[in-house]
Amino acid sequence: MAANNTSFKKGDPRINRNGRPKSFDALRKLAQQIAHEEAQAGGKTVVINGKKATVAEMVMRQWAASKDPRLQKTFIEIAFGKVPDAVEVSGKLLLKAYETVSPDDWDKEIYDNNQIDGELEDGQTEERAISASTVADETVEG
Repeated sequence: MAANNTSFKKGDPRINRNGRPKSFDALRKLAQQIAHEEAQAGGKTVVINGKKATVAEMVMRQWAASKDPRLQKTFIEIAFGKVPDAVEVSGKLLLKAYETVSPDDWDKEIYDNNQIDGELEDGQTEERAISASTVADETVEG
């Protein structure tokens, strides 16, 4: 039986000294460590504008120059924030506004006749709702 000659040698870059991450937090920490490392191209450190580039910077530059729209979108979202999702609301909006009336004014008629329809049926309580426009008008005037 021939001996397997694929064992690791000292300094072999394939060796994973940190081992497999045990949790997502450990994975995130490892990813951040890699992102902060100096970028290498052809075994040499990448220098842009006289400054050593990090792995994260090179990834961002690749995404910005990519022809893949998904990478371009991801780059823009990271750079400027995610575009808000459009939210459409349909249907009727029911808005009730009430005015506080002191007991001294209970006998005064302050409502438009158009806003109170019909007579009360047996068992109903008298509740008079003021439209939102009336409340806004009264706020502006008084």
